[in-house]
Amino acid sequence: MSQGMYNFKLSEQALDDLVSQGHYAEHANQIRRNERQKSEFSTSFDETETTYYLTVSGALNSNTFTQFKTLLMQISGDSEKVIVIDCSQLLSINSSGLSSLAKLARNFSNRITMMHVNKPIMALLDMSGLLKVIHIEPVEMGIH
Repeated sequence: MSQGMYNFKLSEQALDDLVSQGHYAEHANQIRRNERQKSEFSTSFDETETTYYLTVSGALNSNTFTQFKTLLMQISGDSEKVIVIDCSQLLSINSSGLSSLAKLARNFSNRITMMHVNKPIMALLDMSGLLKVIHIEPVEMGIH
């Protein structure tokens, strides 16, 4: 180890104390940003005679699952329309989000199209088997 360099790990309490005293402000800000990303989720919803258009953004996880499920309940009764989901702003999805998508897929059997799906989410959709019932719109080269 070079002179003047120390390798140590602070306990959470020690770090909280330093943060409360104004030290490590950037570290505290990063922690808050990470926590906010985990709990931020929004949807926008538009409808035509034949289609529901959903735009999802943020993280679809156990913290935000209820909000997405509420939206799904609003549209699940109308089985005549197709659903187009824009995922260009969707940061992540976990098992709760995959579960809600599976429910949506059952209610709208083969009438769901997802657009602008990033590679990590695409991998999860593939592993879960949802790609068999949800159509993915191809992404143009250079977008994602």
